[in-house]
Amino acid sequence: MDKSQFAIRSLYGIGALAVFVICFPFLLYFLVHIANLGGDCEGVAGACGALAAIIGLVVAPLGVLIISVFLLRVFHKRLCWLGIGRGWTVVAILWFIGSSSFLISAGNFWGASFSMGILVVQLPYLLAFFLGFVIFLCFVDYVPAKSTDQVERTAWSIVLIATGYALLISASSILNGNPVLGLLTPNALRYAVNSLSHFSTLGLPRLPLLLVSFAIYSGALTLIIVRQKKNGSRPTAPTTHSDQPLSTKARTKGFGKRKAI
Repeated sequence: MDKSQFAIRSLYGIGALAVFVICFPFLLYFLVHIANLGGDCEGVAGACGALAAIIGLVVAPLGVLIISVFLLRVFHKRLCWLGIGRGWTVVAILWFIGSSSFLISAGNFWGASFSMGILVVQLPYLLAFFLGFVIFLCFVDYVPAKSTDQVERTAWSIVLIATGYALLISASSILNGNPVLGLLTPNALRYAVNSLSHFSTLGLPRLPLLLVSFAIYSGALTLIIVRQKKNGSRPTAPTTHSDQPLSTKARTKGFGKRKAI
C-alpha cells in the first residue's frame, strides 16, 4: 500500500472513529427512541435507562471494534509494503487497548460503562502515539533501520526506546482499563505488571512522563522524515507484496523463470 492509498484510507478510518465517538450520544438517543416506539419503558421507573444501558453495552464496543480493526488492517498493510517490522502492529493493538475505555465510554450511557466495569475514564494518551506513527507512515519512504544514514538509525532507536517506555509505564492502565483483559489476566501476572509499571515511573506522575516520551518520540520521527527527504536515497523497495503497483511485480512463467512486467 503506497503513501497516497494509506493516507486516504487512514483518514477515512480516523474520521469514522472520531465521528462515531462524538455522535454516539445522538445515536444512542435515536436507537432508544426506535426501540421504544411502543412507549413501554416510559411508564416504568428506570426502564428507559436500562434500555439505554443495554444498547450502549452492545453498540459502542462493536462500533469501536469494527473501526479499529479497519484502521489496524490498513496500518499493517502499510508496514508490510515498507518492510518495517510487523511487531508495530502488536504495538498499535496495545495502543488501542489502552485507549479502549475512553473510546467506548465517551458519550455512552453511564450505566453501560458501569456494566462493563469502566469506573474511571482516562484520556487516550496512547492513541496520540498511534496517530503520530500514522502521520509518519504517510511520509516515510523506506525502513529507517536499513538506512545508510547514521542519524536516521539513531533516531529510529530513540523511537523504539520511547515507545517501549511509554508502553511500560502505561502497562497497568492498559491491563486495568480493559475489563475483558483484566478478567482474563491471572492475579499474579496483574500484580507483576502493576508493580513493574509503578517501578518504571520512579515514583513520578505518569502523565508528565508520557508527555515527555511522546515529545521525544515525535521529534525522532520528524527527524527521520527530514533526513530522508534531504538525502533523497531509497533502498530497493519490496516487490512481492500484493499492494504494490503492478509495474513492480514479477510473475512466474515457464519453468520457474520470472519476467518483470
